[in-house]
Amino acid sequence: MSGKQVVYALIGIVLLYMLFTVGSPFLFALLIAVFLEPLIIQTAKWFKLSRSLVSPLICSLFLFSLMAITYGLGAKIVMEAIQLSRRAPVLLLEASTIFNQAVNQVTSALDKLYPGFSSRIGAALGTFLSTLSDWMATFSGFLFSLARGIPEMLLSVIVFLISFYMISLKLPAIYQSFLSLFEEESRRKVVSVLETLRKAVFGFFSAQLVLSMITFNLVLAGLFFMGVDYALATAFFIVLVDVLPILGAGAVLLPWAVYNYLTGDYYLMTGLALLLLAVTLIRRILEPKVVGDAIGVGALPVMISLFVGYKLIGPVGLFLGPVLVIIYQALRNEGLIRFNIRLD
Repeated sequence: MSGKQVVYALIGIVLLYMLFTVGSPFLFALLIAVFLEPLIIQTAKWFKLSRSLVSPLICSLFLFSLMAITYGLGAKIVMEAIQLSRRAPVLLLEASTIFNQAVNQVTSALDKLYPGFSSRIGAALGTFLSTLSDWMATFSGFLFSLARGIPEMLLSVIVFLISFYMISLKLPAIYQSFLSLFEEESRRKVVSVLETLRKAVFGFFSAQLVLSMITFNLVLAGLFFMGVDYALATAFFIVLVDVLPILGAGAVLLPWAVYNYLTGDYYLMTGLALLLLAVTLIRRILEPKVVGDAIGVGALPVMISLFVGYKLIGPVGLFLGPVLVIIYQALRNEGLIRFNIRLD
C-alpha cells in the first residue's frame, strides 16, 4: 500500500467520521435517497414521467408512510420516557437503600464466619452498588438529555428533510460528479466498489433493524405480560443498550432482576431472568447468520469492528467500524488495496 493510498485512506476515514457525527442528517438523507433510487427510476420509466416530478412524489410517500407507522409509537415512548425520568431519582434512592441493607447484612454474616474475608466481599459488593448507582444515574441523565434535546432534534429533522428532497432530485448528477474525480480506466472499479458498498451497507443496517425489532417485540411482550409500568420506553431503552457490544440486554435486565430479588418480588425476578435468557439465545443464534448473509462479511470481523469502533470513538463507532470493514473488503476485492508483507 503506497503512501499516497495511506493519505487518501486517512482523509476518507476523517470524512466518514464527520459524516457520521455532525453530518448525520445529510448521511441519512443520502442513504434513504440511494435506497429509493431504484423505485424512482422504475416509476419514471413505467409512467413515462420526469424525475423532477417522480422524485418528490416518492420521497413524500415514503415520509408520510414512515410518519404514519411511527407517530403513535414514538409519541408514546417519548411520553413514557419523560414520566420515567421524573421517577428515576426516587427509584435510584430506593435501590441504593435496598442494596445498602443487603451489603450490611452480608457483611455482618461474613464477619461472624470469616473475619478476614468479609472485608474483601464487602468491598466487592460496595463496588457493585456503586456501579449500579452510576448506571441508574446515567440512565436518568440519558432520559433527561433525550427530553432536553428535542429542539435540536427538530432542527436536525428539518435539515434532513430539505437535504433528502434535494439529494434525491440530484442524485444522478451527484453520482456522475463523484465518478468524474477518477480517471477513466478506474471508473469501472469505482462503480463496482460503490455497488458492493451499497448492498453491504444496506444489508448491515437492515440486519441490525431486523434484530432490534425482534428484540424490541420480545422484550415489550414480556414486560407487558409481567405488568411492568412504562413498558414501551423501557423496551426501547433495552434495545438501545442491546446494540452495544459485550453489554447487551443483560446490562439492564440482570441488575433489575437482582433488585427484584432483594425486594422480594420473585415473580418479576423470574420473569426478567427468563426474558434475558430468551433475548440472549435468540440474538446469539440469529445475529451471525443474519449479519453475515446481509453484508457478505464474516460475523467475527463485524463483531470486532463493532467493539473496537465503540471503544475508540463511542456510539458512532458502532456504525463506522463495520462500514470501514465493508469498504476495505470491497476495495480489496477490486484489487485497489494490497498488502504485501515481507518477513525476510
